Amino acid sequence: MKYIVFLSLFFITCPGQPQEFGTIPQTSSIWIDGNHTEWGNVPTLFLSSSDSTITEGKGTFEKSSLELDIQVAWNEEDLYVAAFWEDDVLDVIDIPLDSVLWTGHPDGLRRDKMYYYDNLAIRLRVPNYFGYWLTPGNMEKGGLQHAELINPSSAIKQIDEHTFFIESKVSWRELGIRPSVGDTVNLQIIAPDSDTPSSSLLEKNPSTKYLLWQEDVVLGKQ
Repeated sequence: MKYIVFLSLFFITCPGQPQEFGTIPQTSSIWIDGNHTEWGNVPTLFLSSSDSTITEGKGTFEKSSLELDIQVAWNEEDLYVAAFWEDDVLDVIDIPLDSVLWTGHPDGLRRDKMYYYDNLAIRLRVPNYFGYWLTPGNMEKGGLQHAELINPSSAIKQIDEHTFFIESKVSWRELGIRPSVGDTVNLQIIAPDSDTPSSSLLEKNPSTKYLLWQEDVVLGKQ
């Protein structure tokens, strides 16, 4: 068995009640167009800010202020990640990769601006680091903020004022991997949540918070 990527998922059948660790199902090609139709048979991981076991940061989450339904699938060509994203207060801006660092922090250290707004990070290690950031705010770019060392495809659809569906894929070829059933996969998912859209980074700093998942699963059969 090859050890490939680092993933953080457990699949559940009821919101907020983890049942067991699972596998990423194999699938035929999914068209990245912002429609959920092709995801119907893929298991869902429910992530909520009301679950204190996966909340991080200095700020305090209000109950159910951020909820994500995450789905992950794969085939020999691509790894797919989708999310239904519900946020009670949207705080989004466009953050290009060349302006991601904030140098105005009181302690003099550089900080990642991505953690100060509503974003979703998909991070892979193969063993080198790869990753990309999604957002419910960047509609023209398919919900993609920016990517590091890879070129993911993404699409987004707004369901209502606070709910979005976003899907993405990244080529295994870009990761230098030839996947097969039974390979161990690892993926890190990070979801910062900001509720202060009119505040400066300095004002946001004491209340930064995010959701974090990280566990091993296996590439499964269809």
